[in-house]
Amino acid sequence: MNYDRQFQNEHNGPLRAEVRTRLTKIKDGRNWTLAELGEELGFSGAFVSQILNEKNPARVRSKHMGRIGDVLKRLEGTGQITATETTTASKGESSVRSESLAELVRAAHKLGFSVEFKPLSI
Repeated sequence: MNYDRQFQNEHNGPLRAEVRTRLTKIKDGRNWTLAELGEELGFSGAFVSQILNEKNPARVRSKHMGRIGDVLKRLEGTGQITATETTTASKGESSVRSESLAELVRAAHKLGFSVEFKPLSI
């Protein structure tokens, strides 16, 4: 029975407390719902709620640990596409906010906009 000890203490067991904390920080830092975090992880929001439960966390099949690890790496900053720069018109100062492309698309959808990407003709 193989399992990744950095994510679980036992085969098909609950996620380690450190992993649950990392997922919670991602969710809270991006103002995501459990369903939005679940979408990234490939689980339902209800199951993510059970996974993150501190007192009695749900067990997760060990076969999902690779996917969870990939999502953690991506969302914690590794390989993320970032951009948005806003300029304060009054002073001409530049303040840079980094957000992933997926977050920007999600925010636009919540505001009722559709987003389309086209190659630039240079």
